[in-house]
Amino acid sequence: MLCLTLAAGSTVSVSAAALTETEAMEGVLTEESYVVPEETEAAVDSTAEVMTEAETEAETEASVVPDAVPVEGTVLVEKQNLQIEIPGEESLEGLSLGANGYDPSDPIVLSNKTTVTKTWNTSNYNLDCINLLMMKSNGTMLFRFSKPVNSTGKEFDLIFGIYNASGILTEAVDSADCIKGADGFYYFLRDLSAGKSYINIIPQFTVLTGTATISYYYSECTETVAFVNRLYTNVLGRQADYKGLADWTARLETGYQTGAQVAAGFVFSSEYTNKKTSNSNYVEMLYKTLMNRASDAAGKKDWLNRLSYGVTRAGVFAGFVNATEFNKICTSYGIKQGSFTSGEVVDKNHDVTAFVARMYTVCLGRSYDKVGLYDWTNRLITKQVTGGQAAKGFFFSTEFKAKNYSHETFVTLAYRTLLNREPDAGGLKYWVDRLNGGHSREAVLDGFIYSVEFEKLCNQYNITR
Repeated sequence: MLCLTLAAGSTVSVSAAALTETEAMEGVLTEESYVVPEETEAAVDSTAEVMTEAETEAETEASVVPDAVPVEGTVLVEKQNLQIEIPGEESLEGLSLGANGYDPSDPIVLSNKTTVTKTWNTSNYNLDCINLLMMKSNGTMLFRFSKPVNSTGKEFDLIFGIYNASGILTEAVDSADCIKGADGFYYFLRDLSAGKSYINIIPQFTVLTGTATISYYYSECTETVAFVNRLYTNVLGRQADYKGLADWTARLETGYQTGAQVAAGFVFSSEYTNKKTSNSNYVEMLYKTLMNRASDAAGKKDWLNRLSYGVTRAGVFAGFVNATEFNKICTSYGIKQGSFTSGEVVDKNHDVTAFVARMYTVCLGRSYDKVGLYDWTNRLITKQVTGGQAAKGFFFSTEFKAKNYSHETFVTLAYRTLLNREPDAGGLKYWVDRLNGGHSREAVLDGFIYSVEFEKLCNQYNITR
């Protein structure tokens, strides 16, 4: 065991390095792991060498408060009549409130989803160095806090001692190992179902004057954790890592993000994208994750068709995550559904995108190129062109003209593209005869564009003829 004993009025700062599981168990403390004011006489030399068991016992007898019970594998810091023990992995049993400075007679009660701000007078370490909380929770707890910052802007780390209802210290959490969320606060998750109910906050101050403040907040988040775990399982196909679980849970619990936004974070993460799943597997995953069921044949076919004609995966995701079925899932986990909108122009109106993609495949006889698809879709959505004008753009493009189609082929393609059917014998002969008689192809195409059949086709794709 490593024992640090300080004279009255001195200050010790235990770093994250000194609290790793291995070092705590072996009793190793590095030179940088503590700060002792030069003007203060301390019983620890500046090299912080590891003492032998005999030396430790001798030092303890000379300077440790008699009723303190040092525990093997801990770093013990004495502060006048207060002792704080930070346990290693194998040294939790037997620690009690009396040996760790906890006063159960006057706890600060922190209610679920309530923020409290505490100010420490950092020049009066004795009176204000420890803050005590009583947690009332029977599940997973998310604890959010800001690190204390003094008037000069310096930020300090904290140690959180977690106790059970009997006042036994069960775990120590170093703020240096906690998750910094997207909102700038720090977080950690713990399961309190075993009866842990107290948190003891220990500031690691170096010598300074003035005040330092900390805000803290907790929420009972068992259901939210289950929602996030479900995303790890269904989307990424693995168990959650602690940091990710804490971060995503914090985003939902604090209202920083909605269910739709968090789901998007998983689906469009590099981890999922790098799986390079097929469109079929992608759609099936969306059904399972966002609708909590397997796909139906008709529905899956429709979504796959949308992907085939240019709607992006984000556009398809929006269709699922904004649906009533996903809202029911969110409600069952007690979180807000929110909404998701793709910024891609081809996702703004799936029908218009399909119309343009069809022009490529039927008129030009090839799949769309991304630049062209986005350009024509944007023109139609913003009403820069009508359906008929877009059709002329394809039929009289350089690419189409270069094919040197016969009059009969030109008319056949007009039927397929603008009327969505094969030509009847009489109609084909009529239009070919007009071309042979000197009518221009543009005049003939106008005959198709102004037909009732093409108007119906435009209505089907939600565009103006």
